Amino acid sequence: MKKREGYEFTFNEDKIEFQFVSVGPKGTIIKVVRFGKVRDKLYNLAFGDLVSDDFDDEIISDNGDMRKIISTLVNIVHSFAQSNPTTRIAIVPVDNKRRLLYNRIFNNLNGSSCLLVGNFT
Repeated sequence: MKKREGYEFTFNEDKIEFQFVSVGPKGTIIKVVRFGKVRDKLYNLAFGDLVSDDFDDEIISDNGDMRKIISTLVNIVHSFAQSNPTTRIAIVPVDNKRRLLYNRIFNNLNGSSCLLVGNFT
């Protein structure tokens, strides 16, 4: 997969938590992407803004850089998948608007068979 033009990101030692900074009219906003293990070889992707040492996955920051954020998110998913080639990634959006957006983004990627968008138990 070709790397998309997005923000630079950092990650922790286990490569399950990533951070990057959104820059736009509302200033700088720290974004967090976490991959939480659901069960063997299945991880849930959680994404949101850093708020008081935690993150809010329901907030809408509207910082004018959605395309760059989405590109960064795709790059992070690719990085995680490269480090964990036998795992699958579940994305359980907090609302229908995000479900439609994530489906549109990730269903158009080559090699996205590791991604699942919806409810998983």
